[in-house]
Amino acid sequence: MAPGWYPDPLASGPSTNALILGIVAFVLICFPIVGVAVSVIATALAVRAVRRDLDNYFAVSVLSFNLVTLSLSLAGLAYSLWLGMYGIVLSPWPA
Repeated sequence: MAPGWYPDPLASGPSTNALILGIVAFVLICFPIVGVAVSVIATALAVRAVRRDLDNYFAVSVLSFNLVTLSLSLAGLAYSLWLGMYGIVLSPWPA
């Protein structure tokens, strides 16, 4: 960048894209596999945005939100898998 030139703060950047995907992942928590996949992508984009500019507080807050969303999605996936295995174990033997 040229000295004295500053980007438009309202422009859609990597932090905004990561936030949008993070919100989508938060909505998709009820679909564990898809929610985890979207949450991993959103968190990776947020990490990339933070690495570009460590002083950007918006990027850090988006990363924090996406990490919470990722942990909730992983917990939902683990719970869903546990319920599935629990149902298989307790299901009656077919006669």
